[in-house]
Amino acid sequence: YKLSLEQIFSSFELTALYVGAVYQPLYAFYGLDTNPSPDDAIPTHQEIDKSAVQYVQKLLALSE
Repeated sequence: YKLSLEQIFSSFELTALYVGAVYQPLYAFYGLDTNPSPDDAIPTHQEIDKSAVQYVQKLLALSE
């Protein structure tokens, strides 16, 4: 794609700012693909587990 995910979702950030909401940046895990290309790096189970823990920590921090 020609645009980053941050660019694609920028309209959500602008809407949040417009309505006075607290915008939280996008959380994305790159590399997990159900149909990877031969040259794609495939994440390890440890990397996926670490990302899942980081995501939960981010969600919990939002509720504080």
